[in-house]
Amino acid sequence: MQAESTEHSVDARLPAWQLALFGLQHVLSMTASPDLFPGWAVWHGGAFSEVTPSGSIVWSYTDLYHHHDAQWLPNGNLLYTAVEPLPPEVAAQVRGGIPGSEAPGGIIYGDVVKEVRRDGTLVWLWRSWEHLEVVDYPLHDAFERYHWPMTNAVTPTSDGAVLLSFRSACAVAAVDKASGQVRWRIGGDNGSFRPHSSMPFSRIIEVDPKQQRVVWEYKDQPPYAFYTPFMGCAQRLANGNTFITASNFGRLFEVTLDSKIVWEYVIPYFGAYPDAAAQRYLPGETNGVFRAHRYTQAQLPWLDSHR
Repeated sequence: MQAESTEHSVDARLPAWQLALFGLQHVLSMTASPDLFPGWAVWHGGAFSEVTPSGSIVWSYTDLYHHHDAQWLPNGNLLYTAVEPLPPEVAAQVRGGIPGSEAPGGIIYGDVVKEVRRDGTLVWLWRSWEHLEVVDYPLHDAFERYHWPMTNAVTPTSDGAVLLSFRSACAVAAVDKASGQVRWRIGGDNGSFRPHSSMPFSRIIEVDPKQQRVVWEYKDQPPYAFYTPFMGCAQRLANGNTFITASNFGRLFEVTLDSKIVWEYVIPYFGAYPDAAAQRYLPGETNGVFRAHRYTQAQLPWLDSHR
């Protein structure tokens, strides 16, 4: 393993939950939101900012009900997850979860996905309860009932679908963007709550959606050596390897198709969440990272001028 060094950093004086390169030269950051329920303090978003490599803010947009994930689309629009209170008649259909753990007033917040233009115009809106059979997506018994089905990742596909990960319902679904209906779904696999297993572990899977089967997977040996209780992501690289973010422990690593680790880095920087509500929910300091991206030198033509 070769030594790592910081090639470039951005200081825009913005508390950030997630950073991602946009247009290969800008950064997206998110922060701030009202306190809807205990977990919201940790996974909320709210204020989006586009920042140049030198730290200048050139664009901003606010949705205080944003949470978890967001993606820039090829057309320049922004796709992101948010919440709205479920209508009472829909909330009554939500199954599972910890009894009595609804938000204040008995509210259950439901996920929505929004697409907005650069000027903030809403061009697409998907409400989970309008397209999912609520009873078919019960909450796992370990999760609170204040958020259903808790979409913690949103990813557009090249064939007109949007992939959604429902953490609390232990499912992944492909939503047809034109109709809003579910094309396919997989579920039942949650690294923290595996049936008949006393040791939790994480794994990376590649799925053939047409055949509804796993065609490749990575898990460590022993399996519990790779585990992140929540968050985490994977990126298939041009060389066929897979770049993995073990989020909770700040571990980034690259594996080959035959599961050999060829690069690894553990983030050495620790810190507490910036606000009191989040610290009550997740006390202590962490080196966790929501998501990491691997870029080639050719994708960062501006980097040399900012070293």
